Amino acid sequence: MPLLYSFNQPPKNTTILQQVFGGTVPMSSANNHRWMEIMNDRTEGTVKFSLRLASIIQFKKSIWDRRHHRMHAECDVEVGLDGLILPSSVHDRCPVI
Repeated sequence: MPLLYSFNQPPKNTTILQQVFGGTVPMSSANNHRWMEIMNDRTEGTVKFSLRLASIIQFKKSIWDRRHHRMHAECDVEVGLDGLILPSSVHDRCPVI
């Protein structure tokens, strides 16, 4: 299920994407344990998440020729009490696979 809408980006342009993610998870004993760990980290001021991103990028090579490229990125991100990424994680570069 896509988490973000599809869009077209003009050549030599930067597009900043902002998205709020949320949802519910069925509570098993393993999930309950994880949730307690997250809440304990939150009381200390930061929560560290592993962020995984998968995307398919389509681009035009010429007027008639379109190409697709699959992109996968993974990195650790620290989030503060307000839910925003901490300055220590903002400029970290994620390995792209």
